[in-house]
Amino acid sequence: MILWLSGCALTGGKPVDSNSQEPSRTAEPAPFAPAAVSKERPAASPAASCGKLPEELAFAGKTYLLKERSPAAEPGMKLGYMKCEQGRLTAGDATDPFTVYTVGDPRTNSDILLYGDRESRARYMLEESSR
Repeated sequence: MILWLSGCALTGGKPVDSNSQEPSRTAEPAPFAPAAVSKERPAASPAASCGKLPEELAFAGKTYLLKERSPAAEPGMKLGYMKCEQGRLTAGDATDPFTVYTVGDPRTNSDILLYGDRESRARYMLEESSR
């Protein structure tokens, strides 16, 4: 450790190439350029990739129909996750932007809530033929 510190002192704090006593010629890191930061929403954003939520939703082998957008109902038990692929909602995992919840007691209410960002929240009811 002492040799390294004294080596830095001899070379003005720059790293030394192991084969010579000359400071290595590495490029300095580029400065941060704030202008390069995009102001667009990330590609994974539900609103950017799916537009608006579908009128019909397939989840857990059943078909659900849109009942209301931006529902006031509170989410119940978490049922799963969904992701948007090529404009369609499909089964996903915990890293995906949509979460599916029950509404109230699932023994007496078959509705589900789909939560994404603020613009992507909806309540769906089970289609009669899926019961």
